[in-house]
Parts: sequence; structure tokens; C-alpha cells
Amino acid sequence: AASRASFGGRLQVISVGSAPSSPELLAFLERCFSDLWVTDGYGSTEVGTITANGLVQGHVAVKLVPVPGVPVGEVERGEIWVRSPHLIDGYYGDPEASAAALDGEGFFRTGDLGERTAEGRVRVVGRVKNIVKLGQGEFVAVDRVEAELATCPVVDQIFVHPDAASSALQAV
Repeated sequence: AASRASFGGRLQVISVGSAPSSPELLAFLERCFSDLWVTDGYGSTEVGTITANGLVQGHVAVKLVPVPGVPVGEVERGEIWVRSPHLIDGYYGDPEASAAALDGEGFFRTGDLGERTAEGRVRVVGRVKNIVKLGQGEFVAVDRVEAELATCPVVDQIFVHPDAASSALQAV
């Protein structure tokens, strides 16, 4: 009640967007705002809302395009490409960036690495540019490793350095 009161009496929905939210953050918000709908959204300025709580919105088409070097496993995984009625025509005054971001079928390349769950949900697992292949052939999303290590109580700041020649990551 105190959390809700701090936002006034008309609050109806709590929506989180930006980077993928941790299950712990969503559970915390659901406890603080137990009488409201709490949702985790994924989208971009270029296409609008893509998913809500991992469910692809009805007006959105998503395809996961394989990324060279990222192994295909039991789940469908690849770069998230999106087509939406809210899709931009291109970047103003930058035809090269527009051509790089949009394909001939009207899909926008998000730059996010995603996977489709067995239930058909799409979840972001990293950025395509942040995936590195270590010396023994393992693929690692550096930003996800940093985020997980940052949750350790004894860690104040962290930097993870990938070295493609090494079989391990280095963290400072």
C-alpha cells in the first residue's frame, strides 16, 4: 500500500522495459504492487513493443536468424528480427544505416540474440556483438556473465574481458 500510495491513486500497471529484467526484480515488483498488473516488456524505438512477459504481440512477426558461430541447440536461437506495423521507414539522412538495419521483407535487425522457448515465448539472451567464442569453442555472452557476477555481495564493480585465445574469461 505504501509503495502504491507514493505513485498516487491512479496507478494501474507497472511495466518494466530496457534491459531484460531478472526474475528477482519482477518478483520484488509483484510483491510491492500485488494489486496491479506487473509486466516485463521488450521492444525498441524502431519497432515499438515486441513482447510482453515474453509473449510476442499479435501484431508483430519475429524470426530468429542464425548468427555465424553461435551453435544451434535444442532451442531455436539467433538474432531477433522483427516486422511490425510500427516499424520505421529508415534512419533519417542515413541510407547506409537504414539498409543495414532493414531487410527486403520488412524485418528490422535488432542486434539482440534471442531464443524461443518451448512455449513459443521469445527471450533476449544477449547482444549479438557481445557473444565471443573462447579458445575451446564455447560461446559466451559477456554482458550476461558480468550481470550475474555483479549480483555477488562482495562485488562492487566488475569488468569481464573476453580473450578468444583463452579457454576462460578474465574478470577484474
